[in-house]
Amino acid sequence: MSSLVPLLPGPAKPVETEPTTIVTQTEIVLRKRVRPVSAACDECRKRKSKCNVPWPCEPCVRRNSECQFDPKADLQILYRALQRKFTEMNIDKGRLESVVLMMREKPEDVALAIFRRIRTGSELDLDAILSSIEGGDLLMQLHLAPASEVRYPFPSRTALPGIFAKTKSAYTESLALEAPYFGSEAPQTFDARLISYLEAPKYMPYHSAKLVEPLLDYATISRWTNVCTDELLLHSLMEAYFLHIYSAFPFFHKECFLRGLGSGSHRFCSNLLVNAILAHACHATPTVAHRNEHWNPQTLGYTFLAEARRLLDLETRRPKITTVQAMLVMNITMNDHGVDGASYHYLLQAVSLGKLMGLFNSPSENMEQNGDQDVKVVREVTAWALFAWQGWSSYVPSLNLKLSFENRIMSSMIQELPWIKDPPQTSYPNPAQCPFWYGDIWVRYPSSREPIATKYYQTFKAYLEFWTIFNDIAGVLFSPVQVRSLYLGQAVEFYARLRSWFDGLPDDMHPGKIVLPFQLKLHIQYWALVMDLFKPYAGWDDLTKELDQTPSEIYRNARRNQELVLRIYYLRHGTETHDCWLSMFLVRLGFIALQEVASSSDENDSLATLILALTTLDNQGKCYFKAEFTLRTICLQMRSRDLETFKQFATFQDLDIPEAIASRIGLIKSNWPVNMGFAKQERKNIREVAAEAIGMNLMNDE
Repeated sequence: MSSLVPLLPGPAKPVETEPTTIVTQTEIVLRKRVRPVSAACDECRKRKSKCNVPWPCEPCVRRNSECQFDPKADLQILYRALQRKFTEMNIDKGRLESVVLMMREKPEDVALAIFRRIRTGSELDLDAILSSIEGGDLLMQLHLAPASEVRYPFPSRTALPGIFAKTKSAYTESLALEAPYFGSEAPQTFDARLISYLEAPKYMPYHSAKLVEPLLDYATISRWTNVCTDELLLHSLMEAYFLHIYSAFPFFHKECFLRGLGSGSHRFCSNLLVNAILAHACHATPTVAHRNEHWNPQTLGYTFLAEARRLLDLETRRPKITTVQAMLVMNITMNDHGVDGASYHYLLQAVSLGKLMGLFNSPSENMEQNGDQDVKVVREVTAWALFAWQGWSSYVPSLNLKLSFENRIMSSMIQELPWIKDPPQTSYPNPAQCPFWYGDIWVRYPSSREPIATKYYQTFKAYLEFWTIFNDIAGVLFSPVQVRSLYLGQAVEFYARLRSWFDGLPDDMHPGKIVLPFQLKLHIQYWALVMDLFKPYAGWDDLTKELDQTPSEIYRNARRNQELVLRIYYLRHGTETHDCWLSMFLVRLGFIALQEVASSSDENDSLATLILALTTLDNQGKCYFKAEFTLRTICLQMRSRDLETFKQFATFQDLDIPEAIASRIGLIKSNWPVNMGFAKQERKNIREVAAEAIGMNLMNDE
């Protein structure tokens, strides 16, 4: 037998009747790490033991001995401690400055989120706050369009016509054509993240920007209308209005209106004004179905406008500033629809109500209203907007148009234009001294971290000055001794005023600097008015002592510059976004180009201009009906081969079929003139030209 002891199994472990105790993290006691120091006290130095801080050190406390330092070592420790503390404070100061800067420059919703996080946090972790904000911005940049089109290629012929390449102009040398699309290559694209947010307006189309308006973000718009309860849709309509319409028609004070919209106050906001704004905004919102069918009761725009009309009928006899503003908004809405009779009616009502409220009186006559600073500003802004707009509006009927039967009742009113001959007795202030009077529009471009101020106050002031000149021209044309045409001396006098105004524009609005749509449109209007002044003298090649150019040279230069600015507009921003100003000038450009195609030796350039005008009308026709009707009217008069060329770019069908015009002519009541010059005594509007083209008698339609 073996002498080895056999290996037997060990005793069985007893069954646990109690649950196993779980040791939690809080029960684990970690040894506190001793903070090292660069110098030791005298006692620790003698014993060669580890010394620590704060003093007295732990070894001395345990030994109950006195903790003392050599004076020299004490100074070294103090110096290093101060150095370390100074570095830490500088780092904390930098973090605090970054957080404060973000709260000041970020949108209000982001600033409030930072504030809430600071207030609700158990401790102030600045690194975590900065990391979350910067990380969120980066994700947003990657989410937004990383690449955008720099320029929109011209239709038909991508290069500029030769006349522009040979002509020296401040526009061609400006930033507006810094990266032009002259060649036949594909449209240039770029990485939007590489562009400074301040440079974004130079390289990115305006319609890619988003409105930055905290007052609008927190407003509940649905409480102001019975038409719609979809807040997202209502906010998109409001955003479209302030981005694309308000900048051209500033009929009310934006900040005061938005404050009332959010708070529910009826001082500077009303159900009538909100519904009028939403009705017009439908034309500028691509998601609204059939937005160009103003006659269709199933469309959202029709419903908002019907609600605005109902509310206007219910207005009490007490005059309200918001009623004046709403009627001005409805005036331009009816202009878009091509229903001039209703448009003039709203404008006349606004003028009458403005006079009744004393908007144009001196400040001493309105001491009660002017006691409140906000009321004073709102009254002054509305008065100047009303005066300037009726002056511009009076300029068009002054062309002695034949009115349809529906609008003949308006003819006696039109002969009294301008309704307000003298400007308001309260002058508009300097934007630098009173920026709140004008307000501003802030936008954020894709991948931009910061909002950008458009400096709209400069354009607002320029519009007021420019439209005042329109008012004076209409006043001369309607004087009893005038023969509905300006003499050369009168044209020269107004031209001198216009040149003085143009040369006095702020630096950001000079031809070499303009990039935004409302800046470009102001220049388009300027050159259009110069064309009107000198069109009767387009063949006059004699110098006058008042001018350094002949009248014919001034006219040709204005004609080239107007088309050039229109091309810059197209090149930079495209024309698919709603812009009712464009159709006003493209009507004339289209008919001028139509005549030039038939008579010009350089047919290709003229045809390229015509197709550009028609393409823009085609794009705008999706927004409002008047542009579509104008497009069809011009196409009906084109040569077959030219029309076939344009059809490659058109989206509307049946452009050369007379029945398409005949079925739509009853929907248009526009007196907008085709020929804007002062040379002829009888001029035709777009409706009359369309009727002649299809051989239709308008008297049978009325």
